[in-house]
Amino acid sequence: MKEVLEKYMFRNATKDDLDKVAALYRDWVSEAATRGLVADTVDDLLCRLGPHFILATNKDSRIVGFAIAEVSLEHLCIFPRGENYLVLHDLYVTPDNRGQGIGSALVAAILQSGRTRGVHRFTTYSANRDWQRTLDFYRELGFEAWSFSLFLDETPMSI
Repeated sequence: MKEVLEKYMFRNATKDDLDKVAALYRDWVSEAATRGLVADTVDDLLCRLGPHFILATNKDSRIVGFAIAEVSLEHLCIFPRGENYLVLHDLYVTPDNRGQGIGSALVAAILQSGRTRGVHRFTTYSANRDWQRTLDFYRELGFEAWSFSLFLDETPMSI
């Protein structure tokens, strides 16, 4: 992790970053790696700005990844009723920067942003087509599997 922190900077997103993050969302959608993903617009991202919107930038200040989370009070059976928790909604690292620990560092930064604000419960989810790799990634970071979802789509394909 130390090497990642020496090569990359992790900081909160600002309004000035939103065009670039929106472009990264479009790149993410074009990868077709995440089922049902719709790219956030600049307006969508503006509503999400806050302490749990963290960017990773390289030495040239280019954004190479981001993580976005929010505090929730919605009841989940795994957490005590009325207790808040942080939901990691989005984690993305550009393809040319994957495998270098940036994703792990972004998750660590998100968890720390929660802890700093008194949140000590965390959850995430994924619709990644490579779900096993995603599950292994989060397990390595200390997350435990709690549930799973499956789907069956029998809609006839039009030709």
